[in-house]
Amino acid sequence: FILRTRRATVLKPLQFSYTSLSAHEQCPEKMRHLYILRDFKSSYTSEKDGGIDHHKLLEQRLRYHQPLPAALAKAEPYVVSLEQSGEVEVELALAVTRDLQPSGFWPGYLRGKYDVVVRWLEQRKAFIGDWKTGNIRESGDQLEIGAMLLMVNDPTIDSVVGANLWLQKPGPGIPYLFMRRQLEPLWVKWSKRMQAIEQADPAMEWEKREGPLCSYCPVATCTHYRGG
Repeated sequence: FILRTRRATVLKPLQFSYTSLSAHEQCPEKMRHLYILRDFKSSYTSEKDGGIDHHKLLEQRLRYHQPLPAALAKAEPYVVSLEQSGEVEVELALAVTRDLQPSGFWPGYLRGKYDVVVRWLEQRKAFIGDWKTGNIRESGDQLEIGAMLLMVNDPTIDSVVGANLWLQKPGPGIPYLFMRRQLEPLWVKWSKRMQAIEQADPAMEWEKREGPLCSYCPVATCTHYRGG
């Protein structure tokens, strides 16, 4: 991708994450501005979540055993269950290269950070969980990418169970099972999506898709902008 600045033309390789791929699915033009041109920034703040940074507080509870505030007391059973199941890794950063090899996070081609990971090495299996606070809309895509990243970076893991940890309900969401034998077809699926985005011209406007999330989108140049 060629990005133009006032001083010079800069070549910047495109990197992907579940968040950027999801943004492209919602609205390609939104993804172009937020993750390629970077001329607008996401307008999300903890105030929109009731003034509480849920992810940070849950990370501190798991990492440093700091008590959860009353507003997050309902998450304590989740936390205790995770702690009893094994050693919990929090905010685990994972990435792979363009040819599906392990990578450091910052130079990675596809990368992600996952809220909670538990590995059972003797059984060659792991669990990935992601805290969710919005409206309950089940999808395994983020967990699928996480399972793929984990198995590539840890060859001792052959199966991963993933779940969205919805804070609005008493229990995790649908469990999703991913196996090592699925790595190649999963990578083909996601690679096609990433390559299609790379082939589009970032200097031209992309498709604009109007939807319910337009109210939160910061791209003020879009015809569907609603003050997000």
